[in-house]
Amino acid sequence: MPTLSTVSSTRPVSLRVSTGVAPSLWVAALLVATMLLPTSPLSAQDKAKDAADIETYLETLGTFRPKEIEVSGMTITASVIPDLRAYTVAKEIRTALRNGWDQTKIDAHLKKKSREFSKLSRRFRVRISIEPNTPKNHVFLQQKLKGHLDTKGDGKIKEISDGTPAPRYDKWKIIQGPSMRNFTLAKIQTLTFDVTIEQKASELCTLSLEKLMHYVEKPKKSVYETIGINVGARQISLGNIADMAIDPILIELAPATWKAPLVPEVVEKALAKLDVKS
Repeated sequence: MPTLSTVSSTRPVSLRVSTGVAPSLWVAALLVATMLLPTSPLSAQDKAKDAADIETYLETLGTFRPKEIEVSGMTITASVIPDLRAYTVAKEIRTALRNGWDQTKIDAHLKKKSREFSKLSRRFRVRISIEPNTPKNHVFLQQKLKGHLDTKGDGKIKEISDGTPAPRYDKWKIIQGPSMRNFTLAKIQTLTFDVTIEQKASELCTLSLEKLMHYVEKPKKSVYETIGINVGARQISLGNIADMAIDPILIELAPATWKAPLVPEVVEKALAKLDVKS
């Protein structure tokens, strides 16, 4: 099926996500020495405090530094989880505490997954939400999500979620004058997806959201005008198919500038234990 990938853009829209001072990545010698001592059972009060601290941390990360931009009749929102390793370990501990595990069982569980956690040490996650501003603005994907995303700089995309709700791809007829072309498109009412990126904390990375398409309904000049959209029939009539192209949307990401929420002490201790070579 044809795409609009050859339509170039000279006017990319930039959405900067920057947040202040870099978080420290230290593990105090005293903390390491303390955690190597025999583990004492967690009291109910300790468990409750740890659970509350983790819940607050995860809730804060859920909306960490969201940025929003309106472009081409859409609202694009970006938020980040800056330390994916700490975030993932925190979620594991939260589940363990809810299950009533003691500290020994928690430590053994985390150690078993240490290799999985280590792969996340230089990764962060960006959550992107796309929503048309009005019912008259119709936004489309023309490829799977990975075909709409690229990075500039040293960042490398490691994972892209399927999207919520999952995009549904259908056959659309696009009529331009006397000619008609068939496209496989997914019409977006609202779409949220996660992009996991690996990069050096000292570098700037730009995430590019590109090759989106849209059609904006306009009042007809006469009853004889054939330009328009029929969603039920999945058909669009227009003057120039290039008018459906959307300029790339650039999201600048600078992890070294992010002032992340404070990692709970229980998670810091768990990370320190995972960093100790056995």
